[in-house]
Amino acid sequence: MKDINPRAKLGKNIQIGNFSTIGPDVEIGERVCIGNNVTIYAGTVIGEDVRIDDNTVIGKQPMRAVTSAISAMDSLEPVRIGKACIIGTGVVIYRGCQIGDECLVADLATIREHVIIGNKTIIGRNVAIENHCRVGDYCKLETNSYITAWSDLGDFVFIAPGVITSNDNFAGRSQ
Repeated sequence: MKDINPRAKLGKNIQIGNFSTIGPDVEIGERVCIGNNVTIYAGTVIGEDVRIDDNTVIGKQPMRAVTSAISAMDSLEPVRIGKACIIGTGVVIYRGCQIGDECLVADLATIREHVIIGNKTIIGRNVAIENHCRVGDYCKLETNSYITAWSDLGDFVFIAPGVITSNDNFAGRSQ
C-alpha cells in the first residue's frame, strides 16, 4: 500500500516501497528508488537516479517550542535533492534544504532547515547538521559529527568521526 498524492509528478522507471507517502506537488525524477515507509512532504524535488532507503522523512517542517532560541516560523522552500544521490535509512531532511548532485547522506543523519550541501559530499552515519549551515563540494563529514547552526564549511572539508562544533556568537557577552 502506498499513498501517492495525485498532484505528485513521477518520472519514468521509479520504484516506491510499501507504506510510503508522496505529498502534493512533489517532483520525482526518472529511475528513482524509494524504500518502504518513506515520507516525502509537499513540493519536494528529487533528481534522477536517486536512492532513498527505508524509514526516511524528507521535507519535514521544523517544530518550535515556546522557549526555542529561534521561535519564529519561517516560510521555508521545499527540499531539493540533486541527481544520483543516496539517502540512507532513517534520515530526516527538514524543509528548506538543498542537497547537490552525487551526495551520500548516510543512515540516521539529520539535516535541519536552511542547510545547503554542495555536490559530491558525504554526510556520514548519524551526523547532525543544524540550521543555517553551508557545506561545500567534495566534503566528508564522518560518523557522529555535529555541525552547529550558522556554520560555513568550504569545499574539500574533512570532519573526523565524533567531532562536535560549537559557537558563541557573543563570546560570553550579552550583546
